[in-house]
Amino acid sequence: MSPSTCSGACYAVSFLAMMRLVARGDGIASPTDMEVEAIVGVEATRRGFETEIELKIHLHSNAIRGNVPVRLVIG
Repeated sequence: MSPSTCSGACYAVSFLAMMRLVARGDGIASPTDMEVEAIVGVEATRRGFETEIELKIHLHSNAIRGNVPVRLVIG
């Protein structure tokens, strides 16, 4: 596994753990099937290389039950 791929995986795991921690602190039950997918890219720049990480967070809500597409974008 390359260092950038490892960074993406570690970031995804940390993000998922923090989501669960915040939910628990607010008294919200986390879905057991919560997933985070990391997409890692490396781009050449004038200063060398930069890593880019995209996280896709998969949650399932009982309120919507899969009949409404939901997109969450954090910038």
